[in-house]
Amino acid sequence: MKLRPIHSGDADRAADILARGFPAVPRSRWATVLGRLLAYSASLGEASIGQTVEIGGADAGICLTIPAKRSAYADPPHRVVNISSFFLAEKHRWMAPLMMKRIMAGSDAEFTDLTGTPAMRSINEKIGFTNHSNGAVLIAAPIAALQPGGARVKALDAHSGGMLQPDHKRIADDHARLGCLCFAVETEGGWHPLILAPKTRRGVPGTRIILARDRKLVADAAGSLARHLLRRRLAFIEFEARDTTGFPLALFWTKSPPFQSTRDDVGDAVDHTYSELVFF
Repeated sequence: MKLRPIHSGDADRAADILARGFPAVPRSRWATVLGRLLAYSASLGEASIGQTVEIGGADAGICLTIPAKRSAYADPPHRVVNISSFFLAEKHRWMAPLMMKRIMAGSDAEFTDLTGTPAMRSINEKIGFTNHSNGAVLIAAPIAALQPGGARVKALDAHSGGMLQPDHKRIADDHARLGCLCFAVETEGGWHPLILAPKTRRGVPGTRIILARDRKLVADAAGSLARHLLRRRLAFIEFEARDTTGFPLALFWTKSPPFQSTRDDVGDAVDHTYSELVFF
């Protein structure tokens, strides 16, 4: 088994393998995603966005590794690698744990998996990943919008971003350019970013939280945030969790893949910035 890093000159080959491994997604879509990832990775000074697998002289699999630096609420800031789009040809799948170990070897980064299949999650657990959620909290915007008061929420634009700390503003600006909805929430005497990615569930348009200081901030902002989202015809707010504590009117969706990380303690923040949830 040979692992080959995916550089800018390997995009066509990588798109071919991804289209074979995930046929529900058009090859043209994979090409677009790879272009985004390569441009982003280059901006960080990192040349590779993953590994392709060659066995017996033929392409047999792929794994994307999306790099990022956690800085919004991480103390101290640290490097994160989001594992995504893992594929290994069926006759070689018994080699998947070895492939993952080789991809992670020699790195002190935190590795995450946000959308792993049941088989992939089982492999992750055996090589050191921890599950940090049991499902997803689903807040219905029409119900939450009826809540009075709560924290002030402002949609961020070129004029309002100055209320955030410089690092938070940079992160919000980056994600706005990638199609996310970015807000500032005033709570406990300060302003904090709240970033959401568009998401559709069973044909219903909504959002998934990409960055939030903690659950309390989400709960404080839920009413005001829901009213912002309804004006955009978005019906729900979703984030991974252990349960619905603090959100008595929310639903809990147990079929959502758990958030997996090689860290035992991931803190209170929801932080999936610069991950597959944004680039895909």
